[in-house]
Amino acid sequence: MAVSTHTMMIMLSDDERDLLQAFASEQGIADPANAVGQLLREYARAIDMIWELKLSQNNGALDDLLKQVRADSAAGLTDTLTPDLLDDEF
Repeated sequence: MAVSTHTMMIMLSDDERDLLQAFASEQGIADPANAVGQLLREYARAIDMIWELKLSQNNGALDDLLKQVRADSAAGLTDTLTPDLLDDEF
């Protein structure tokens, strides 16, 4: 995989700079500017974990929706979705 680098300038408040410096220190990164990439990767991992947790929790809403769809279909209240119908709608 090719590695490319990009340079950007960011403006941070004093509190944000302090947080970035603390994060860099925790990660063993000497220059806080070099910690931004690691911080973004950590953020992406945290978001992925949150979504996995949310999707793994069953609150019954999807089950209720599925029951309603099946009941509507059995009662003949639905149409078969075809590409032609999609073209007509959009």
